[in-house]
Amino acid sequence: MNYFEELKTKIAELVEDESKVDELIEFSKKSIPKEFIPKDKYNEKVEELTGVNEKLEETNKQIEELKNSTSNVDEYKEKLETLTQEYEQYKQEADSRVANMKKTSLLKDRLINEGADKDNIDLLLKDFNIDEMKLKDDSIIGLDDYVNPIKEKRQRLFVKDKVDSNPPDDGGDADNTDTIEENKLREAMGLPTKE
Repeated sequence: MNYFEELKTKIAELVEDESKVDELIEFSKKSIPKEFIPKDKYNEKVEELTGVNEKLEETNKQIEELKNSTSNVDEYKEKLETLTQEYEQYKQEADSRVANMKKTSLLKDRLINEGADKDNIDLLLKDFNIDEMKLKDDSIIGLDDYVNPIKEKRQRLFVKDKVDSNPPDDGGDADNTDTIEENKLREAMGLPTKE
């Protein structure tokens, strides 16, 4: 039984004039389709709307995932940048340490060649600012300008070349005063004395 037949039965219960009932039904048949959506069309629209809502929820989830992944990308970019800066800083410090070790080694060799007492090398090195020295082709640029003033200032820390001479007749040391002076200096520095 369709809707209009049910409607006619209900109206016939209320209205006794059958012509008026038929008139109302005809009016309804013309008006209702203009004002209302048929059930099958309604169901179709509900399904369509349900599909749209599901798609909208899925899209929202994807947007949230993208936001999270974007924040993760930004976080990873920031971490990468920090690690890169730390690496560059460590590399510069390592290069500086290696260069300073090389400069120190070259300076020690030069001081020994200039006659510096090997026991006093570390004391002499304190007079130099290794960081300000520049390397070029495995040598220190202007090394004489660094060494000569210190050599003059610290003459006592450089060993004088001893001239071979005949020992005194009594068999003692020909250069005993140098040994006494050197021993005084060694005692002052806390080093063992020479006999």
